[in-house]
Amino acid sequence: MNFKYFFLIIFSLLLISQSSFAQRKKERIKLIETGENGALEKVKRGGKSVQKISGSNVIFQQENTFYYTKEAYFDKKNNQLEAIGNVRIVSDSINITGNQLFYDGKTKVAKLRGNVVLVDKQMTLYTDNLDYNIANNTADYFGGGRILDNGNVLTSKNGFYNKAEHFFHFTNDVKLVSSDATLYSNDLTYDLDSKIAKTKGETTIIGKDGEKSISQDVTHNTATKSSIFTKQKGITEDYVLTGEKTFNDEIRKFSKANINVTLTIRKDSITVMGDFGTYDKMAGIAKVWGNVLVLSKMQQDTMFLTADTLVAIDEQDNAKDKLLAYNNVKIFKSDLQGKCDSLVYNTGDSTILLYFDPILWAEESQLKADSINLKLNNKKIERLYMVENSFMITEDSIHNFNQLKGRDMTAYFKESKLHRVDVNGNGESIYFMLDEKDSVLLAMNKVICSDMVIRFAENNKIDRVSFINTPDGALIPPHEIEEPEKRLKGFRWRIEERPEREELIGIRKKGVLVSEKNR
Repeated sequence: MNFKYFFLIIFSLLLISQSSFAQRKKERIKLIETGENGALEKVKRGGKSVQKISGSNVIFQQENTFYYTKEAYFDKKNNQLEAIGNVRIVSDSINITGNQLFYDGKTKVAKLRGNVVLVDKQMTLYTDNLDYNIANNTADYFGGGRILDNGNVLTSKNGFYNKAEHFFHFTNDVKLVSSDATLYSNDLTYDLDSKIAKTKGETTIIGKDGEKSISQDVTHNTATKSSIFTKQKGITEDYVLTGEKTFNDEIRKFSKANINVTLTIRKDSITVMGDFGTYDKMAGIAKVWGNVLVLSKMQQDTMFLTADTLVAIDEQDNAKDKLLAYNNVKIFKSDLQGKCDSLVYNTGDSTILLYFDPILWAEESQLKADSINLKLNNKKIERLYMVENSFMITEDSIHNFNQLKGRDMTAYFKESKLHRVDVNGNGESIYFMLDEKDSVLLAMNKVICSDMVIRFAENNKIDRVSFINTPDGALIPPHEIEEPEKRLKGFRWRIEERPEREELIGIRKKGVLVSEKNR
């Protein structure tokens, strides 16, 4: 055997052994001092022989961490320490106090119990049960805890703290109170540097003004007072803007949402759905656009409205609140349908104004004018004003078209059924007279008269026509009626444009597909 290599191996093993011994010695818990009235004795505790140490300032050390107490049980053999009374752990980066400590020097896990306070820079943690890993600077608490950080207060049943990453993970009954909102969740992470809280699962946020929202997966920046929500729903005093992705700026009082957006106007029982939306609370303006569908409850009925864009304006005077719908507006109600380019719904006085080629259908009647104004009473149609170039057409049982034309018209309704129409200025009419069975044409009555009053029977058929101020008319028998005479100038029957309920609901189905594409 080559003795040179043999001694080299032995020498190397001795160096490794000495290094390991030095390392183990460095990692062992050491008693530094006891302070005044220090006492040390050997006692039995937990079936083991340990040192009982007491004094005014008992200090232990392991590497760069110091452990302070009034009374301790030191198991030198197993490198373990139990401290009771005024416990404190101090290192370069952490300061922890509590009533009781059990510390294992091998695992470097400190278990503190009773009135535990952990201080790390501006953050303070309060709990009764804390397990702190000295080696990797992580902590677990359980049974309830409270965090104070830069004005934010976070409480939960359980929590995990990673000092290196400077973040908390809270679970079970989590509550975050910041200057702008209170947030409730069962799973929340909080970054001490960015002041950003992120939740998983259902999350409830109550704003400083009492507004409440329930969401999925929230990112809340407590510094900028802004939030990002997923699939938010909620309850507020006036408006609720929700969507699969929602952003909220609490300072500017501004929210925006996209993908399956819903705007709820609680006080008017109105729901607006679309692809995108914003809500500016300070200005009192909410906007939804992209495949918009509006649902408005009207007693036992629902009004459906579609448009490219809808704007809700909330005035200080509630009587001036309004909804604006524009571009490709369509309306469906069981007793009324219509379309136009732009619409204004004054919720305060229950009026609906239709502009730019407005047209309405009420049962068998078609109503057209340059602008139309609907007056509602208890969410039922009470009156309809047609302004400039008014034209009304009603189809009878054998497909003749009774026609009224004038400058302005006012239509009156009873229980949502057409009851009377007043023609004011430049009145013209064509009326086809039928037999008692409504199956045979008897004559066509054609009249020109400045003003007229037309009354309708309960079956929506013309019952009586009153002509005011010297009418000029003719009663034409069927065999003398020529085709051009059957139509007033400007006649246009547009029944193929009449909106249907399924058509309007389909707008949102189209919107969902658009939203899916934009994910």
